Amino acid sequence: MSLNELITPKMSDMEPTLTRKVVLWGRDDVLTQAVHSFLEAGANWEVARVSSSDDVENLFQRVIEEKPDVVVLCQDKAFEDSVIQLSLINKQLCRKVVTVSLESNQVQVYSKQDILLQGGSDLLSIIDERNHSNCTSWKEVEGR
Repeated sequence: MSLNELITPKMSDMEPTLTRKVVLWGRDDVLTQAVHSFLEAGANWEVARVSSSDDVENLFQRVIEEKPDVVVLCQDKAFEDSVIQLSLINKQLCRKVVTVSLESNQVQVYSKQDILLQGGSDLLSIIDERNHSNCTSWKEVEGR
């Protein structure tokens, strides 16, 4: 699975292609430049870069300003502390954070979903991932 597949939601063939925003946070290194180039090569991504040499508060401020669909963090190690990722999601600044690292060819995806429960079976479906597709996400319910 490619990085673009991980951060792009599935869209039906009938939906128009909309420009989506991503905030890319990382050092000015080969990894961050490669991810930036990869995203810009896709016609539907508007990329805002934030240097990780700046204070992390600059990242939060830029995310507030840009209101991105996804935040991509380029880090040295795949399993660094997840405080930034969880803070972005808990403060409801974005719904998805992707951490990219060269360390082990692994990408971490942090996301939050609001799901409308219509019954007890919905809760069980969420707990048991195999049946998760039976539930309607809040985004779908609101018609966003």
